[in-house]
Amino acid sequence: MAHTKKTITGNNNVAGQANTFSYSGSFDVFKASEVEVELDNIALTFTTSTINESASPREYTVDYNAKTVHIGGANLGSNDTIVIQPVTDMGAPTPRATYEPGASVTSEDLNNNQLQLMRKAMEYNEQ
Repeated sequence: MAHTKKTITGNNNVAGQANTFSYSGSFDVFKASEVEVELDNIALTFTTSTINESASPREYTVDYNAKTVHIGGANLGSNDTIVIQPVTDMGAPTPRATYEPGASVTSEDLNNNQLQLMRKAMEYNEQ
């Protein structure tokens, strides 16, 4: 699986869904807030609630299971450029799993911590 940003030029929407774009095959994330979207080089605002259709900059939501983003506001035109990219949350630092003395360590926790580091390294390499 690649872990790179996806650039979409024009209004290549998910079929039948205006302003909804797929990033399938581009990257995986642990949570929706790790997906960042730019429209014509302007960073949009991530929201988990109902999109404010008149917000500036525009707001967007993410369905990271379906690997789609929905951008609020007027329908996008054929000259618009959308960049969808991963930004792995490393927190301060916040590993995917933390360990306590005497607690069991699972392979899933170890794999997720390693995956978090690998994803961040791939993002850094792409820059």
